[in-house]
Amino acid sequence: SVRVEGLGASTMAAMAGSLRWSFNQTMLRIKDPLKSIPFYEKWFGMTVIQKKVYSDFSLFFLVTLGEGVTAPEPGTPEAEIFLKSGDYGCCLELTHNHGTENQADFSYHNGNEEPRGFGHIGFLVEDVNAFCGGMIESGVPFPKKPGEGGIKDIGFAADPDGYWIEIIKRGWQTDESLPGPPSFQQTMIRVKDLEKSVAFYRDVCHMTEIDRLEFPEWKFTLSFMATVSDEDLATLPKPGTEEATKSLWRYRGTCIELTYNHGTESDPEFSGYHSGNVEPHRGFGHVALMVDDLQAACDEMEKKEVKFQKKPSDGKMKTIAFALDPDGYWVEIVTRKTEEQVRASLAESAAQAEVDKAAAEKAAAETASTQQDDEDGGEALTRRLTNAMSGAGPEADLHTGFMLKEGGGFKSWKKRYFVLTSSAVAYYSDQTRTKSQLKGGLLLEHISVVKQAESFDTKKPNVIAIETKERRYLFQAPSEADRDLWIKKINSAWRKLVPATKSVGELIKENEALKEELAAIKSTLGGNSAAEAESGATAAWGKYVEAVEAKSAERAAACFAEAAVVTVWDHSGKEAATFNGGSGAQTFFDAYFAKVGDGAVKTNHLGWDSTMTRAFWAFEATADGTSSSGTATIAFDAAGKIVAANLSMA
Repeated sequence: SVRVEGLGASTMAAMAGSLRWSFNQTMLRIKDPLKSIPFYEKWFGMTVIQKKVYSDFSLFFLVTLGEGVTAPEPGTPEAEIFLKSGDYGCCLELTHNHGTENQADFSYHNGNEEPRGFGHIGFLVEDVNAFCGGMIESGVPFPKKPGEGGIKDIGFAADPDGYWIEIIKRGWQTDESLPGPPSFQQTMIRVKDLEKSVAFYRDVCHMTEIDRLEFPEWKFTLSFMATVSDEDLATLPKPGTEEATKSLWRYRGTCIELTYNHGTESDPEFSGYHSGNVEPHRGFGHVALMVDDLQAACDEMEKKEVKFQKKPSDGKMKTIAFALDPDGYWVEIVTRKTEEQVRASLAESAAQAEVDKAAAEKAAAETASTQQDDEDGGEALTRRLTNAMSGAGPEADLHTGFMLKEGGGFKSWKKRYFVLTSSAVAYYSDQTRTKSQLKGGLLLEHISVVKQAESFDTKKPNVIAIETKERRYLFQAPSEADRDLWIKKINSAWRKLVPATKSVGELIKENEALKEELAAIKSTLGGNSAAEAESGATAAWGKYVEAVEAKSAERAAACFAEAAVVTVWDHSGKEAATFNGGSGAQTFFDAYFAKVGDGAVKTNHLGWDSTMTRAFWAFEATADGTSSSGTATIAFDAAGKIVAANLSMA
């Protein structure tokens, strides 16, 4: 364990709990690694111990190594072994989303302008004035220079992305001179309720409050949380004492500084702090803790009623999770691995990469014969798109703009100019929109679902997912507002294409016998238990299946429309919920009541397509004053058999 006199770093010797919890990383998003990495290397002596390059983003892990400590070459198996060991203490993870470095007007939010949240990272140095003076002479911007403001003997520099870096004297507020290179000492986040946050990091994350500083004249309090070894814990000074403060400014590890501005916890007008993970104010990403057993750690957190942004089972990344602290900041949980585990994982990944590469090459070869460029545009589809976009009497544009599109073969993302009309979404190489520049598209009549894609699945923000029976298309909008507008516009155009050939009422009137059957089914749905409602839903769906098997299209339509809307009452006789039946009904029913209890869900049957092979709904759920919405689609083949079913809540 690397140490000065005082507490040690959060290394293998300094872990808390049976799962060996240790503060492992702070993540910041950066615009250009060619600027950010040299900055931290030059001024703070940080070393890149590992880098990971993916198709759309790259990760760089930087640490301040102790004297005489060297790190393996980044990108090697040895580097991954070192990274997963956690022996270095806490690292700074810099995340670069490819292409941002080429966007002149692009920037990340530093957390110190509204909406505020993350504040800064901090380093201890031997001589604040000399250190800051060298940076100032080199043109590094300083939001606060030493000698300015209320606290004179600290400085705040700004890195290439504008993130604040606090620079503090090692052994601050003493006359002692403690030599040594800069050390990564803290990550500061603002919190609404100090005691709730301290309890979370103490009781959930197994951290210890090593000091607390009160500044009543400026109406704020600072609490410093760290993972402390049993050895250090036995002699730990009481927070708020002179001894604790002396030890804090000698600390060679990295702590989380919780900044509490007095009164925020009881201010009705204070809406909270920003996590740094929502557009258009992304910047700071998360803090992370390393444990020996990810699932056991998450199970322990769930027992303590911690909310999760991502559980280990969610998405493609099964070896990490993201919990939410009381202010909504993301807390990543990562797995510590032995050398044997890392080498086995690398071998498995290499083998899977070969399989994926072969599959991608095969898919690319197959699509190349029927598609233009690497996009989706077979000859028949291209003719229909061309007619819609530029043929005789072209359709009017409903919405246009640039987005990135994920390719069908190698999953690379390309910038395309998108055009939405009343029957299609087409994309061109640029906005001049000549026939030769038409790269592909899809007809609205083929769409099943239009929604926001999961960020953990795509690894990109503001992604739109459009699903058809054959595949899923992914488009990345330039902003959250653009994403939402595209989804709204496409859904609006799509729904106009799928009106019911006959209204539900008309279909039922044509078959009085069927109406009586449905009335009898609905009468079974009243009651005060989930079991009774479930039984009613099953009976209703059974009637629909019978109709499909009889190949009676109109009867099937009427049964399905009725069976797909199931009403449940609560104990008082008040309507509690109306939910979609059929495929997915049980899943939706269970999820709805487990999540919100009594509430209301209203459905709107949007109709059938012209061939009576696809039925569509929109639904809105309201509970405890909050609302969510979604879409439901079930598709049938020519024989009336179900070939696809989608029910998703946005």
